[in-house]
Amino acid sequence: MGIIGPDAKGEEEQKAIHFALKNIQPLGWEYQIAGDYVINYNLKFEKGLYVKKKFEFIGFAASRIGTLYDDLSLGILLRAGRMQSYFDNLGLNAASKKKSIQNVSPVINKKFQFHAFSKGEIKTVAYNATMQGGFFNKNSIYTIPSNDIKRIVAIAYVGVVISYKAMSLEYTKAYISPEFKNGLHHGWGHCNITFCF
Repeated sequence: MGIIGPDAKGEEEQKAIHFALKNIQPLGWEYQIAGDYVINYNLKFEKGLYVKKKFEFIGFAASRIGTLYDDLSLGILLRAGRMQSYFDNLGLNAASKKKSIQNVSPVINKKFQFHAFSKGEIKTVAYNATMQGGFFNKNSIYTIPSNDIKRIVAIAYVGVVISYKAMSLEYTKAYISPEFKNGLHHGWGHCNITFCF
């Protein structure tokens, strides 16, 4: 549950980050979608197709339903390195004393872990409020017509994760195919810090 548009304060947040990093100020915020309320439900099913100590091949299917996104995805995740199993816990050692899901053997305790991963998915899009405007508020003038929305979108991620005990650092590079007619292929970087307690 949440909101989109100016009241979400995305403009202020992004500009503050750019200012703090002494980077150029981002442009285009005057064209953002008008404010609206959001309620969305996300569902994801994951299955280990090949899971070994240092390599995992995982398939997944996902769906998002609501007033922000309506779509279905199919994809795969590959992980390789010194790591705990994807399905045991968050991969951090705060849970290392707990027993595994099968309640047979304790989770392997690895203080230092490192792994690389790659994930790819194909998404079928029914509705995207970030481009088509809000569900309740139809006053957005900076929207894309429904027939210009790309209904099939490819997304890929590649990244590395380093963790020690209950803390992890992640860097990911993401790529996405055009989401609308005459749109561009584009990508971005993502940094994540996780602390498990």
